[in-house]
Amino acid sequence: VGKYLVQVPKHRGSAQVTFSHPKLFNATLAAQFIGRQFDDVTNTATVPGESTPGLPGYTSLDFMASRTVIRNVDVFFGVQNLTDKQYIVQTAPTTIGAPRLVNGGLRIRFSGK
Repeated sequence: VGKYLVQVPKHRGSAQVTFSHPKLFNATLAAQFIGRQFDDVTNTATVPGESTPGLPGYTSLDFMASRTVIRNVDVFFGVQNLTDKQYIVQTAPTTIGAPRLVNGGLRIRFSGK
């Protein structure tokens, strides 16, 4: 009673901006805002260097782009955690979240036409 649920931040938000032009390309920049949250049921665990209990909040940016090269074939590129922000996801043991992740490839759509 009176405690926050584990891994559920009090404040969370997201925003994204998308540019879409079928003959050029599609691009999206997305931001996620995560507030302080707890990873223990007593809401008392702290991370090294912090005196306030809980996991510190953070912001993460992602970028995605794609372009159709021929009918039913797209090339895509993406970056998660664009700024390579280091954020803590666990206190026992102290664990950081995923670093910058870059991916890309071809997307092939199969249709009956």
